[in-house]
Formats: sequence, structure tokens, C-alpha cells
Amino acid sequence: MSESAAPAAPDTTEHDGKAVESETPAQVKEMKSLVLTGFGGIKMLKVLQNPEPTVSETEVLIRVKAG
Repeated sequence: MSESAAPAAPDTTEHDGKAVESETPAQVKEMKSLVLTGFGGIKMLKVLQNPEPTVSETEVLIRVKAG
């Protein structure tokens, strides 16, 4: 598995004397994913960093948080 590159530094612009970050298309949002990498039960589960998927007008993206 390859390691992902660090995201690009955000652009900052001055707005009323304060720096404001703006997201550029070069920035890639990432998410953690739990992936079953093969047969073998829980031993084959790996936590990976992946780019956040893009969705179309007919799809939804659900964010899951655990406590």
C-alpha cells in the first residue's frame, strides 16, 4: 500500500486584517477507511487513509463518527 502525500498548504488571503484560509482544488480531503484486505477475519482489517470520494447528484456521502 502506498502512503499518501501531504496535502498542499492552503491559500490564505487577508480579509478585514485577518488571514482567511480558502480551499483550493489542489487540496485533497482525506478520510480514514476500514478495509478488509483478504480472508482471515479481523486479522485482515486495516485502517487506511484514502481520498474522500466525490458523489454525483444521485448519490449521498455519509459521515460516520464513533464515540
